[in-house]
Amino acid sequence: MEKMLLTKKGKSINRKNDRELLLTVSVFLLNQEELRKQFWTVKSINYDKVVQVVKIGINTTNGKLGTTLAKLRKTSRNLSDYLYDQGITFRKTKIVFYVDKEDIEIERIYNLLSNIENKKED
Repeated sequence: MEKMLLTKKGKSINRKNDRELLLTVSVFLLNQEELRKQFWTVKSINYDKVVQVVKIGINTTNGKLGTTLAKLRKTSRNLSDYLYDQGITFRKTKIVFYVDKEDIEIERIYNLLSNIENKKED
């Protein structure tokens, strides 16, 4: 029997589904030509089924995070369509990329930049 993870809101997530989502997103992003020269890894994925948001935490070892995030965000609509077509999400979801690094200061800076970018889009 599959082990279950417990999220902060008390919802259970199947580990097998979590791994499948992580692998599917990674494979999709690896096939994107505009991301081929970027150095990144998908470090974590959170899928909130209630509000239909997939949050993808990335990390880079020697690349520029700002450039990498900008290029990843351009793929979000296609990624949402891909996840829906693969049957992983039951409708098209909002895709959010964020920096998942241990350095809290860098994460705060990119969260602020993300908030500014989101306000410009609204």
